[in-house]
Amino acid sequence: YSMPANAEHVKLMRVTIREDFSIAMTDMLVKDIEDALTYLDNHFTFDKKQMDKMVHVALGRRLSRIDTSILQAKRELQRDPTKKDVRPC
Repeated sequence: YSMPANAEHVKLMRVTIREDFSIAMTDMLVKDIEDALTYLDNHFTFDKKQMDKMVHVALGRRLSRIDTSILQAKRELQRDPTKKDVRPC
């Protein structure tokens, strides 16, 4: 999905659901999205130094406290798999 000029670095997937979309199809879609997120989480991970560089290139700034709190929450989740994964918007 194309983003405006000031957000070209953002990648977005948009899903349009028809009125006759069944519960079974919804379950399959949710499972596919969960599988895709798991794949991306396990194949596209970055350390803090790499993340700082990417953020600086993409946004022209350093990581904020909100950004780093997301990274910290992810590390805590990896240490304690009983915690529920929360994805930022």
